[in-house]
Amino acid sequence: AIVALSRRRSAQARERQNEHLSEHIGDEIAAALTLTGQTANGLHGDALDLARLPEVHASLADGRIDWPKAGVFARELRAVPAAAARDIAAAVLPDAPDMTTAQIRGALRRLVLAFDPDAAQQRKAAAARDTEVVVWTETSGNAALAGRELPEADALAVDRRLTALARWLSDRGAEG
Repeated sequence: AIVALSRRRSAQARERQNEHLSEHIGDEIAAALTLTGQTANGLHGDALDLARLPEVHASLADGRIDWPKAGVFARELRAVPAAAARDIAAAVLPDAPDMTTAQIRGALRRLVLAFDPDAAQQRKAAAARDTEVVVWTETSGNAALAGRELPEADALAVDRRLTALARWLSDRGAEG
């Protein structure tokens, strides 16, 4: 349904020569399914990626794999050309029902790197454009803070600095 909606909105945008008609598909999905915008956008991307992988979609539809496993295929093969993505998926899919999502991810990444040794650098560069700091409320009522898609060295340095500050505070009687 999400792929059909996306194709419909894209066709409407082309027909009316108004690219804005396809800009808010995620918002439509969010409203229809009562999701956050971020979750809806992720679902939209995964659905479009699964449309490129008909064998994975069929395996999901038949119950051989579940949604989290299908999502791993979708995200790990997103940057790979469609024909190669289908071939890579076909190599992992027979064993996928008995694999964890981490095992599927690892197998796919190894095959993607074998297909395109520069893929890891390209993925890292593309992801760096989505660098962000995210804050959310935990179920306990406390807050959490995360830096996403940061350069690894910077993330490690920030972790060490925050840990040192926390120890300093703790040594001076701060709770937590």
